[in-house]
Amino acid sequence: MQFIYDHLNATLIGTGVFFILVGVQLTGTNSTVDETFFAAARTQMQSFVDLLDEDLANVGAGVPAAMDPFVDYDAASHLTFRRKLDAADSTFVEVEYRWTVADSVTYVDDGVSSRLPLYRVERLVNGMMSGSSPASLMTLQMQPQETDGTPTATLADATAIYIRFDLLYAGSDTVTDQTARRARWARTYRPANLN
Repeated sequence: MQFIYDHLNATLIGTGVFFILVGVQLTGTNSTVDETFFAAARTQMQSFVDLLDEDLANVGAGVPAAMDPFVDYDAASHLTFRRKLDAADSTFVEVEYRWTVADSVTYVDDGVSSRLPLYRVERLVNGMMSGSSPASLMTLQMQPQETDGTPTATLADATAIYIRFDLLYAGSDTVTDQTARRARWARTYRPANLN
């Protein structure tokens, strides 16, 4: 009888250890998958930022002096400007960055839940889609500024463009500061072609 109890106890302890090891393995796997997806989102964001760098550094390039480099701006939806895409070509194009709410995520802070919008920024050249950001940008700001850094809605007064956003990888529909993975990006552009 003692022999059966010893084997039963060994089986129970072995089963417990097995489930603990499986749990540790699953946690490690989930963590690796989340990191892989976050790295892919950061790579996509970097490609988008490279495009943004090229465009915003050249706002107004090749545009005749009598023509305003900015076409339109709305803090809630878009920024449109003119620039030359190719130094060898004398024509210029209209480039529009348009942002829309692509998704949302529940954010829990000190037990209080709120829905946060997640944005996608699309790049259009002469009205044709030509690139986009990941659909997981939060706290998006794209703001023309005056020389002293004051935000302005009067495009003729703008000498700089301030951009800021956070890339958020949630991994699920509900996140907290502890579970959210973020990458912050901010820059002020001072294109040589603006006054």
